Amino acid sequence: MIYLGRANMKPYHSIFREEAIEEYIQKRERDILPRFLSPSLILLLYVLLCLLLITGFLISYREIPIFAAGSGIILPGESANVFKDNTAVIMVFLPAQYAAQIRVDAYAQLEVMPTGQQFTGTIKHIEAGSIGLDEARKRYRLNDRAAQSIAQSSVAATILPAAVHPAHLSAGDPVSAQVQIGSQRLLSLFSGR
Repeated sequence: MIYLGRANMKPYHSIFREEAIEEYIQKRERDILPRFLSPSLILLLYVLLCLLLITGFLISYREIPIFAAGSGIILPGESANVFKDNTAVIMVFLPAQYAAQIRVDAYAQLEVMPTGQQFTGTIKHIEAGSIGLDEARKRYRLNDRAAQSIAQSSVAATILPAAVHPAHLSAGDPVSAQVQIGSQRLLSLFSGR
């Protein structure tokens, strides 16, 4: 075995420049974050989030109607002599707790019980004070079928159908009514107020 001394060894020369090696080492030492999303996709998602927030804000401040449920009866023609242009007048009895909120010209959704016919109308007259079940039977000549769904203490309101001559309405038929008594913001439903 031949031993060559230090004097005979040639210095090691790299084919790469020293600056290139240092730059390569520095790049490897840096933290590299993976790129999952493109910038255009991030921008699109940001715009969609903004639109969703704006829509939610606008919807939360929209007002929705509040209805009070009641029941009533279609009055015969001679009981409705004040309203000669309509063939049908409906007397609706609403719970007395809503007396302060019921207004003339309020919107009402009506459904005739035996036929299921649905139509709309407006309140034209509200009786002063509340009325009991027995007094309602006497004053409006209600039969047992019409009186069974009336609350003990009610407010009587006269409703005219939106159509001048609603078809298939018979005097004495019971009617279910939803009368608009106000409105509230959608946001207040979620806040518990």
